[in-house]
Amino acid sequence: TFISIDEIENIGEEYSLIIFDDITMFSKSTIKDIRDAIEKVYWKVNKIIIYSCERVFPIGENMDLVYLLNPMPMIEPRFLNTRIKLEDDIPLAVYEYVKWFSYNNKNVIIMVPDEEKLSKVYYTYKNNLKDNNAKVVKYEKGDDFKNIENIVKNEPAFIVTNSMGDYINSIEDVNILILFGDDASYTYKQIVYLCGCIYVKSDILPEVLLVSRETSVEMDKSRNIIREFNKKLWEKNLLR
Repeated sequence: TFISIDEIENIGEEYSLIIFDDITMFSKSTIKDIRDAIEKVYWKVNKIIIYSCERVFPIGENMDLVYLLNPMPMIEPRFLNTRIKLEDDIPLAVYEYVKWFSYNNKNVIIMVPDEEKLSKVYYTYKNNLKDNNAKVVKYEKGDDFKNIENIVKNEPAFIVTNSMGDYINSIEDVNILILFGDDASYTYKQIVYLCGCIYVKSDILPEVLLVSRETSVEMDKSRNIIREFNKKLWEKNLLR
């Protein structure tokens, strides 16, 4: 039986095993959501397995498992702080990265937290990058991604979007620029999954840059989780 976590209350019968998969797709469930869901089925199941990027319960056996498509570390995000209004201008430090991406024909996702900022940032980057002959396109949440996919197959592009999801994995070695990185809509879990879902094909790791006024608690927590993950991979001699 396959269901979403929102349907967990509908389980009436008993099961030998229930698996909570919180890593395969981008998840909006918090630790509290998962704990609440487990409590609802605890007495209807013999064994529960939870797949997560962090420990959900202090009880039970804990296993550190790794799955690597290649022996590369998980991308650790960089944090860039600025007081510049990101809707209207590009900070110098960010612009240096943008120029490098453009010069080296890299695909870049420029992520914003909401629809209101999407149009403003799109026109800001489109106007500032026209001298670099960089292609800048807008991808709004809910649109068909195949149109964007067809564009990046033919030429590198800067994709300005308010959508964070599994489509990211379809663009090889994509670099990601998250603007307003301290916005409350960006949780540590989303940042961790974002860094983990990038399809790394070359020997050079792509960049994940979070640009914000301040470094939020969620940003710090995401980086600590990724560092700890890479440390374990290194200790197991799984990285080159």
